[in-house]
Amino acid sequence: MKWRAVHLTLVAFLIGTPLNAQQIVELSLDEAIEIARENNPSFLAALNDMGPAQWGVRAANANLF
Repeated sequence: MKWRAVHLTLVAFLIGTPLNAQQIVELSLDEAIEIARENNPSFLAALNDMGPAQWGVRAANANLF
């Protein structure tokens, strides 16, 4: 009997709560690019590999002289 009362209370609460997925959020292009850069695994991997690649270029240029 208790479970049914809790269940009915929960259902009543959920019916009265608006869904966040239906809200429209407007982003500027800069905000969208920032979010994409923060969440794109390929981009983050490329950023992670940039430092060693730059040191490799420096080492190759140093060997020319």
